[in-house]
Amino acid sequence: MMTETSETLITTDEILNAAGGKAGGSFEKHASITGASIDSRTCARGNIFIPLPGTRTDGHFFIEEAVRNGAVASFVKKEVWQQEQEQLIKLKQKYRVCFIVVDDVLTSFQKSAGYYISRFPALHKIGITGSSGKTTTKELIGAVLSRQYATFCSTGNLNSDIGVSLSAFQVKESHEYAVFEMGINRIGEMEELVDIVRPDSAVITTTGTAHIGLFGSEEIIAREKKKIFSGFTAAGAGYVREDDGFRDFLTRGVEGEVHFFGPESIENFTIVKRDGLKGTLLNWQGHNFRLPLIGDYNVYNACAAVKIAEHLEIPCREVIEALESIEPLFGRGQIKIGDIILVCDYYNANPESMSNALDFMKALETPGHKIAVLGAMKELGDFTEKAHEELGKKLKSSSLHRVYLFGEEMRVTFETAGEHMGRNVFWTKDANELVRMVRQGVNTGDVVLLKGSRAAALERIEKSIAG
Repeated sequence: MMTETSETLITTDEILNAAGGKAGGSFEKHASITGASIDSRTCARGNIFIPLPGTRTDGHFFIEEAVRNGAVASFVKKEVWQQEQEQLIKLKQKYRVCFIVVDDVLTSFQKSAGYYISRFPALHKIGITGSSGKTTTKELIGAVLSRQYATFCSTGNLNSDIGVSLSAFQVKESHEYAVFEMGINRIGEMEELVDIVRPDSAVITTTGTAHIGLFGSEEIIAREKKKIFSGFTAAGAGYVREDDGFRDFLTRGVEGEVHFFGPESIENFTIVKRDGLKGTLLNWQGHNFRLPLIGDYNVYNACAAVKIAEHLEIPCREVIEALESIEPLFGRGQIKIGDIILVCDYYNANPESMSNALDFMKALETPGHKIAVLGAMKELGDFTEKAHEELGKKLKSSSLHRVYLFGEEMRVTFETAGEHMGRNVFWTKDANELVRMVRQGVNTGDVVLLKGSRAAALERIEKSIAG
């Protein structure tokens, strides 16, 4: 991951001060830094290299490669500097690289990112969090804002303590708005992200149960997500889904205003027709338009964008044109039309998003059979068995002709659903067997939902039957 530009973003002495580090040997002050990179292989000329520890290796082993590729500066953990100082000094002299010695690389990177973005006081920063719909909502809001303003929108799903820091260094002085996705999977992480971004506005798409195994309860998830509002001043604006089970808790005691979003919370907004694979026909302020994203859950995501647009007084026509132009992202409700129609929703899964996908399939009208290939839901901890059992109960009332379940966790789903679906539900832990079963079980005209956590890698099913 990197930022690539010839424009100076910050200087080495500014990074040194912001990170709270010390110079490793002689230091070239005011050296120009044009971006930040955590990958030595793609480190661009002028970047500062961030050598983060990983599960398999440590970024410090790749400092030399990053410098050869053009890095002008690099963080170095204090212990590494003490052990490898002689070699690093040689590297410094050869390439004139600046080393910034720090206690913790990630913490220093976050401090630097927060300092960098704080240099743009006129920039309006919008943070988005939630168990589901974060990335799509970010794209919708970014599309709407871009119609009127110079807008930065974080790319892909750079939403973690690392990703948000990388995104911060992609903001430019010319931007008027910046939209950040802020995802969390541990207690305390939102506080770190807020310290970096300091959002002026923030959206909680849903509370839900994503990563509940890492948090322990829905109440704790709601508490941690609410912290996205914690840096607000009186001018802050928060946005909460109108039907969220924790809506009262999420609004209580927040500095600034909190608005609700959803079809019932937007004046003159109605769902005209749920149009299956083509999306949803909507009417707002007397104007009919099509949202080309499937499912009611995406209508709510669009409503978040509409509510923010109303607050910022962006003209209705501009908002509608932006929503009509949106396209689904990889693995997030993509519709792929062929002899077999695929609903590719395999980027991730949790109990709420799985339920939403099944509701969509149930309401879908199609002449062919409706089939689902469902991968196990991860990071549910002690809630794993109950969540997969509830999924089995949900399948009993579905209109699916056939269901293929994949992963050890899906055993209980198979046992629960099998009581009703009989021979029309299949389960396996073997990826090759899954591919074989699905290929044998689908026919021309069928609609196949692919839904599961990333670990299930259900795109392999798409590749096996799409041709």
